Amino acid sequence: MCYKQLEFEKVADEHSYEVAEEYLKKKHNGGDQDASLLESAIKSVELRNGKSQFKRSRSDRPTTGGRGRGGRGQYGMSRFNWSQAAMQMPAQMPMQMPVQQPTSDDPNYLSDAYGFYRTHKDLEGELDIRYLIDWDNMIYPTTVMLAMLTDNPQFHSEAQAYLQKWLCSSGDTISYTPLGRAYNRFNPALGQTMNAALVSVIYGQAIQPPAVAPRPFEVVKYNDGLKSQKYICWTRKQMRYILGDHGVSYVTGFPAKKGSPTRVYDRGASCPSPPQNCSAITALYNPAPNPHTLSGALVMDPRTWDFFDDQRSSNDTWVSIDNNVGLTGALAGLNQVTGTYDQCLQGYGILARDAAICDSRL
Repeated sequence: MCYKQLEFEKVADEHSYEVAEEYLKKKHNGGDQDASLLESAIKSVELRNGKSQFKRSRSDRPTTGGRGRGGRGQYGMSRFNWSQAAMQMPAQMPMQMPVQQPTSDDPNYLSDAYGFYRTHKDLEGELDIRYLIDWDNMIYPTTVMLAMLTDNPQFHSEAQAYLQKWLCSSGDTISYTPLGRAYNRFNPALGQTMNAALVSVIYGQAIQPPAVAPRPFEVVKYNDGLKSQKYICWTRKQMRYILGDHGVSYVTGFPAKKGSPTRVYDRGASCPSPPQNCSAITALYNPAPNPHTLSGALVMDPRTWDFFDDQRSSNDTWVSIDNNVGLTGALAGLNQVTGTYDQCLQGYGILARDAAICDSRL
C-alpha cells in the first residue's frame, strides 16, 4: 500500500472519506502544512454539505466494479446498512422507538435520511418485497420513523402497505399457522413475527387520534383511530401466541399450560455447575432440561405449523440477542397503550383478514 493511500485511510478513519478526498486534493495542489490543510478540508466539506453533522461511514462508500458484496446492488445492504446510515439519530435507532418519541435537532437530518432512503429505493428496492426486518433490512422501521417525523403521505402509505402484507395474508410471502401465528416464508423464525409486531404497535400508536380536540386552525397530523386499534390488537394477538395463549410459551422462564422451552441451545444455560466439566456430553447432548434457566429469551422456532421441538439439537431452541429485539420492543409498546385484549375481541378485530386494513386503498 503506497504512502498516499495510507494517509488517505488515516484521515478517513478519523473524519470521513469526503474529508480525506478533499485533504489529498489540496495537498496535491501544493499545500505542505498538514494540520492547516486538514482544517481547510473539513471546512470545505462542511460548507459543501450545508454544515451537516451527518458523517458518512465506511459502509457508505460505493464499491468498485459494479455489484457490491453478496450481489445486492452497487452499495449492497452490507455496505449501505440502514441501521448505521440513514437511521443515525442522536438518541435512538428504529428498534428503540416504542420507548421514546423520535426527534431531530439537526435541521439537515431529514434531508440526509431522505437521500439515503431514495438511494436505497433506487439501488436495492427489489429486496423490499421479502418484508423482512433484520440487520440487512431496516427499510420498514425507517419508513415508519420517517412517517412519524414528516407526516408525509408517501411514508404513511408505504408503512401501511407493509402492515397490510402482514395482517392480510395472501399466502405468498406472509402466512399464518392454524393457531394464528403470522410468519414470513423467507424467514419463519419467531423473531421476525415479533419484529413485525413491534412495527405494528409503533405505527398504531403514531396514528392514534389526539386525546384533546384540536383548536381551530391547528395543524393536525394524519390519524386513523380504527386502523390504530387494528394494528395494536394484531400485536396483542401475536404477543399472546408467543407467551402461551395456545398452551405453549416460546419465552424461556415464562410458564404456560403446556410448558415452555427447557432445553435451550445456550452455553450458559446448558453447562452444569462447577466443578463438573462442560462438554458436548454433559451439555449439548444431555437429554435433561437445562440446569440453569435463561429467563426471558425468545426461542427461534422456525416452523410453519404449531409445533415445538424442545431439544438442544433442534433449531427450535436457538436463542440470540437479535431474536429478542422485537419481543422486548413490542412488550414496551403494549405497556404504553390503553385498552385490553377483551376490547380487541369485542369488535376491534384480531383475525388475519380485516376489512378496515385489508380492503383499504393505500
